[in-house]
Amino acid sequence: MKIAIVHNLPEGGAKRVMMQHTRWLSKRHTVRIFHDESSLTVRTYHGIFRPLELVEYVRILFQYKKMAERIDMWKPDIVLVHPCKVFQAPAVLFFLHCPTVYYAHETLREVYEPFFSRYFFELPKIKKVFEYVKRYIRAYVDMHAVRNAVQIYANSKHTQSLVFHTYHRASRVVYPGVDLAIFHPFTRTKKKRQLLFVGKKTSDNG
Repeated sequence: MKIAIVHNLPEGGAKRVMMQHTRWLSKRHTVRIFHDESSLTVRTYHGIFRPLELVEYVRILFQYKKMAERIDMWKPDIVLVHPCKVFQAPAVLFFLHCPTVYYAHETLREVYEPFFSRYFFELPKIKKVFEYVKRYIRAYVDMHAVRNAVQIYANSKHTQSLVFHTYHRASRVVYPGVDLAIFHPFTRTKKKRQLLFVGKKTSDNG
């Protein structure tokens, strides 16, 4: 089977999952990764030039269109789509003509979670307008990209619930795998009651 894998992920857990998907699928299938970080990153502008970031979203949409054309030319049996650091669900899902599976790690939290709303309402009026337009574009792309996916996989039951309530789409839970060559039960010492937190020490992570 020919499998195309699409992603635009930053460094972190989601990217590690994508890499493991690639590693294990490559053992039995022909896998090709489609990713171009330089063309799928929003250029940063400051001051009066900051509204140009909105033009960057349009540019990235065209980049995804070109990527979809390259994928369709390769004629994969299925396209496994991981998230995008710009839109969450990548806009490549708008343009593909091949069967697609979107692997959801989370929703577009900056738009859909109340936690982030408090920062929005504290902004000055001009910045608030800019932020509103920015969020509207990202939410529009994210929402319609998810709805264009043929099948959706979620990385947990919690994400599955979020996908249903946010996008009104059913999804199947496919947990990230565990490499037993590295991770295995350790029985030499008695277990303690401990809580392990993995992630950045930021307020949005709890």
